[in-house]
Amino acid sequence: MKRVGTILQSSESSVYRLGGDEFVLFLEMMPEDACERMVCQIEAACQKESISVAIGLAWSSCPETIEALWQRADDAMYEQKRQQKTDLLDV
Repeated sequence: MKRVGTILQSSESSVYRLGGDEFVLFLEMMPEDACERMVCQIEAACQKESISVAIGLAWSSCPETIEALWQRADDAMYEQKRQQKTDLLDV
């Protein structure tokens, strides 16, 4: 858990631990492509440390409630988890 926290803190964003193994990063005023690059960098850093992660990204350029944004990120994370399980079964 500490290794993941260290990786996330290096992302230069606001990082919060929700509990257990869930974290949230708030990336304000960052273009979508920069957010996607940051996710790729986090995934690569975790993979280098042999840490399995599922990341849900939600980005918006217009006003949206935090609840709606949060739900989209959560849905994306669970979709990535489902895909990871499918990939493991296909091996």
